[in-house]
Amino acid sequence: MTHYQTLEVSEQATPDEIRRAYRRLVLLTHPDRTPDPAAHARYLSINQAYDVLIDPTRRQYYDAQLWAWRNPPVAAPAPVAQPPHPRDRRYGTRRAARPIITRPGPRPAPYAAEYARYAPKARLVCLVLLTWFALMALDRLAVQRYPNEVVQSREFHSFAGRNFTQVWHSIRTPHATFRIYDDTIGWPAVDQHIAVARTPVFGIVTSVADADSAAPQARLHPPSIYNLFAPLPLAMALTAALGVLPTSTNQRRVDACVVAVLLALLTLIMLFFYR
Repeated sequence: MTHYQTLEVSEQATPDEIRRAYRRLVLLTHPDRTPDPAAHARYLSINQAYDVLIDPTRRQYYDAQLWAWRNPPVAAPAPVAQPPHPRDRRYGTRRAARPIITRPGPRPAPYAAEYARYAPKARLVCLVLLTWFALMALDRLAVQRYPNEVVQSREFHSFAGRNFTQVWHSIRTPHATFRIYDDTIGWPAVDQHIAVARTPVFGIVTSVADADSAAPQARLHPPSIYNLFAPLPLAMALTAALGVLPTSTNQRRVDACVVAVLLALLTLIMLFFYR
């Protein structure tokens, strides 16, 4: 009888299920509750099984022993006797028999129990990230256009780092706010009429044009998560989709969730910084 059978749980049981089974069986077999010697022996077995299965390291080692016990190495077939070589008959020598090499079977994957435990949570996180990406895609498609916006203010900003200096202008209109990172561009100026394309949900400005000019140079595409950094949310969505696929393994699902969360954090930073 295995420790899992002693605690009456499955071999894929979580630590919480093992604790609940242990408390239930201890109440039934405790020596203070029953004088039956068989119940006392079972009480000792239950404590021994619980000590092994509640410890992740001891449980992993015990699972490996169970796997080796259930999958014994296949014995190699007995070598077929070959007639002696004529040269061996002549000189009376024997050829050395080749040693039989048996290879051990495959070992269980390390941390398989941990991956199985966190895989459902990782799949849920990937679904949330895919929903967020779908919201961003709808926001990008439902762009609202304001053909006659008046520039209310233009403010100069600069940030000096250790090895670089960042300069930009913050432009504000009645319905939008965006940044220009090219200091050589003199427009749009205050009180100038411009045409602005802006997303309805996150308020990201995708394009700016001079309302009084149709020249290509009188059009800007401010850096944003929808213009310059568009590959970032796309990579997040593809990675999250890998964690949702039914054919993905538990390990692949958890790894995809970790990478997708890191990409989501970068997307969130770019979403609120470049707006």
